[in-house]
Amino acid sequence: MKKQILHLATLALMVSLLLSVRIAQPEQAVAQEDVETLLARATIKGFLTSLTYETYSPTLTNFYLADDVVDSPVAQALRNEQIETFALVDEQWLDDGTFVARATINSDNRILIAEARRGETRWQVVSLAWLDDETTAPAPSANVADLSPTGPTVEVVALGLNVRAGPGTLYPAQGVLSQGDRVTIIGVNAGGDWYQVASDGRTIGWISALPDYVSPPSGAVDAPTVPAPPVPIVEDALILQTKSGDSFYLADSNGANLRYISAGIDPALSPDGTKVAFTRWESGEVGAIWIHDLTSGQEWAVLGEMFQPKSPTWSPDGGKIAVNFQQGGRRDLEEHCQEPGDRIPPDAIDVNIGSETGRICYKLPPDTHWRLRLVDLNIGTFQDLNSATYSYAPTWDPANDWRVVFAASTGLQQLDLNRNEYFPFTTDLRDRGPVFSPDGRQVAVSYSQSGHWEVYTISTADGSRNRLTPSSPLLDEPFNSAAPAWSPDGEEIAFVTDRAGQWEFWVMNADGSNPRPLLPPETAAQLDVEYAGVDERLISWGAKVQPAGAPPALIAEASPADAPAAGQAQQADTPGQEEIEADSLGDKQPEDESEPEVLPVTGYSVKIALVLPFVIFIVVALVASGIYSIKNRSG
Repeated sequence: MKKQILHLATLALMVSLLLSVRIAQPEQAVAQEDVETLLARATIKGFLTSLTYETYSPTLTNFYLADDVVDSPVAQALRNEQIETFALVDEQWLDDGTFVARATINSDNRILIAEARRGETRWQVVSLAWLDDETTAPAPSANVADLSPTGPTVEVVALGLNVRAGPGTLYPAQGVLSQGDRVTIIGVNAGGDWYQVASDGRTIGWISALPDYVSPPSGAVDAPTVPAPPVPIVEDALILQTKSGDSFYLADSNGANLRYISAGIDPALSPDGTKVAFTRWESGEVGAIWIHDLTSGQEWAVLGEMFQPKSPTWSPDGGKIAVNFQQGGRRDLEEHCQEPGDRIPPDAIDVNIGSETGRICYKLPPDTHWRLRLVDLNIGTFQDLNSATYSYAPTWDPANDWRVVFAASTGLQQLDLNRNEYFPFTTDLRDRGPVFSPDGRQVAVSYSQSGHWEVYTISTADGSRNRLTPSSPLLDEPFNSAAPAWSPDGEEIAFVTDRAGQWEFWVMNADGSNPRPLLPPETAAQLDVEYAGVDERLISWGAKVQPAGAPPALIAEASPADAPAAGQAQQADTPGQEEIEADSLGDKQPEDESEPEVLPVTGYSVKIALVLPFVIFIVVALVASGIYSIKNRSG
């Protein structure tokens, strides 16, 4: 009987372990799906994209190439040619682990064959060649995604194209398609200049039908005319925080209509202006990333159990958030003693040498390390990013969603998210609190200059600097200016300054001219503003979207009642009107907006998966023990 019970318990444990693997498996599958293909493709696209920049950067371009390819004839020819556009037309894997892609250059008939292979530390382009003979081309790969369209399709020919919630640029962007992406037409607007499209059988939104952005349809367009949802009213909005960790407020772009929103650290408006991301610390140290919905007033935590998280920054499509937090290092004061002759750490304090033993005793002050973490709001996962020992204040490039710039002890660093590797952006350790301009061409910083703070802008093309807030040399003590934030159109910069004797919110033109108070005097007098110089974000400036009537659906599948008023103009999604018509080094796939927009990241499913088998085992063991006890007594 004992042996049978033991066999039963063992069988229960094996079944429960298998069950736990099945429970945990979906999360892993989502997080690890075809990662090698994404990295290999991103390496080739990263190299080609670096050649399209107006100012050539050999450091960035050569970063993607293997050493023996840097000076190859094809690489040199590509550098000497003005590359304006490119498109990947085919890709495949070879048996030896090489990823091969074919690309058209500048929309002519030339085909470039690029091979990428994983090295010891990263993916690199290991071969470049022109395709002179079509018969030598790699055969089309079975791994290339096939959308299997059921209707006419169009291919994106622009470097990037917004996917919108409705047929017009007044609707918020909810995703981005990359050059070469192909989608299925499932509907058209009344004017015929916008397509409602689907990918992988899912409706993803609306795109412009103009030939500057998409190819001619692959067949006759007989899709139904879909009425448009109400056009949202878009205004500029400001999030203002008086001091780090204190209350923050929502105001109109002119500083009027100030109202309380919530409290936390480093509030940041989402790209569509409907939400605010911030952090909040519980019990002084352990904190979480929070989101406040401006349309409903609700707020919720999306990721917790982090030490002192700060500086959340949104991805251009609003689907991800990067944040910095404490991880590693010394959190408390430590005391040490050692024998004579051993080296004393350079940051040791209160050093004492024993008069008799000669032992050296000293203290080491707290020295916490700061890292970066990426949270995917769409699928509910997070990833610790490769970052410096001291990484602060990340800011996401709105024009190149592969890049995040952050402050470090050696200057600003730029992180390539596709490769999870970072390299210098500046080498001046006094650059703090970076923030990208809306077009991604400049970065504004709080600069520690001779004991006070100034606001500078740095060109992303050549690294040139422009000092925007010089103090008068006649002042006994120069005033401070810090915490810059760009206006949505990039024409102005808001900041905090104490030039009037106390810290206040001010605004100036993007070239530093016409500095002036941001808030009306009666409003400014009610706010006690304070800047502590810890990379805090006190201002976030963006678009505030207020739907007209009922809020527009994230996926525009409107009813006839949602039709626009007669004569309502529909505008094309032209590059001059948008901040995200840019290329990316990684493929941007449309999100399935039919799923919840934000999923809490708690790790509970993993915890349940790990604990469940032991719970089942204990229950079975207890039942078996009871059966054995009853059997024993009855015997």
